[in-house]
Amino acid sequence: MKKAFTLTELVAVIVIMGLLAGMITPRIVATIEKGRDARRIADIDSLASALQIYHMENSGAYPRVGWEYSNASGFLSELTDDNHITQTIADPKNNATYRYAYKRFNTSPPYAIVGCTKFERLDSMGGNVGIVLYYYKKLYER
Repeated sequence: MKKAFTLTELVAVIVIMGLLAGMITPRIVATIEKGRDARRIADIDSLASALQIYHMENSGAYPRVGWEYSNASGFLSELTDDNHITQTIADPKNNATYRYAYKRFNTSPPYAIVGCTKFERLDSMGGNVGIVLYYYKKLYER
């Protein structure tokens, strides 16, 4: 007589493994999303610091007027050209939904940097700060 597992035993083991995987997966996904959000906050802080240095070195001027998005080429290229940052900063996903946005205003505050977290989407931005407001890290003032 050969010793082996029965079909019932194998199914029971597979079900238990599936339940364990189902319990662990959401925690892993949440950890990945937290990491992305932490990077987004650090990126926006880095952009703000680089913009302040640019401002000091360029007689009180900030880069271009208007909206700029990180998923377009040349996003704040002035900062990389002048070595204020070493590489172009982009959102971890960097697509039409998850991206950074920068706008220089002609009034005070001089500029805004916008990013969105895992809970939010950057649906639209127009001539004003018309975000379906999600995560608005900072609106910097001089």
